[in-house]
Amino acid sequence: MTTARRSRSLAMTAATLVGLGLALTACAPGEDAATPASSSAAADPGASAEPSGEPSQDAGASANSDAVLAEAATDLGDKGVITSVVRSITADGEVMHLRYALTRDGGEPADASFSDLGLGVAPTITDAAALKAYRPFSTSPGCDWNGDVLARQQCDLYVMGTVSNGALGELPAGSTIEMSVLLPSPEGEPETVDVLLGDGLPGFTQIPVEYVDDAR
Repeated sequence: MTTARRSRSLAMTAATLVGLGLALTACAPGEDAATPASSSAAADPGASAEPSGEPSQDAGASANSDAVLAEAATDLGDKGVITSVVRSITADGEVMHLRYALTRDGGEPADASFSDLGLGVAPTITDAAALKAYRPFSTSPGCDWNGDVLARQQCDLYVMGTVSNGALGELPAGSTIEMSVLLPSPEGEPETVDVLLGDGLPGFTQIPVEYVDDAR
């Protein structure tokens, strides 16, 4: 299956889950999954809720920083070619750590931001078998993944992890940026999940999840 088809398939899966009202876990870290969603944080794990324990922004770093679990290239035309590499997914208690790298080859303008390139920095991790999708935690109190455009922009701008300046951060031509994003741990500990790295970036299926006592 080509990268484009994988991306479309994952996007359709996410859209289908949203339509079923099951796209997002019904609790933020530390809440009972059976508790009805009564706030934006509970309705979506990536809303302004933060994981308990205040994990570090670089949590989830692996000793093998050059690992390649999946890789794909995205041609942006005159803006260059983006190579996306999934490094690892580790789950530590309530927090899941997605590590990936983006390399931009060529293109103009040389110092374009993610937004300029039409790329997002807020991944979606999906457990298709359980009909659940997970979005990043956000440091913004105004973040609501199920809210209006402004609320979703707050989520994208303030993703919890090592995504400097969110979608406004630069991805210079000729550079490689290592990314680490924090999301809620998947319920039921699935062995593999599907990953959509963000708007304009590829999707990958059956990426293994490593469950550890301390991913940091």
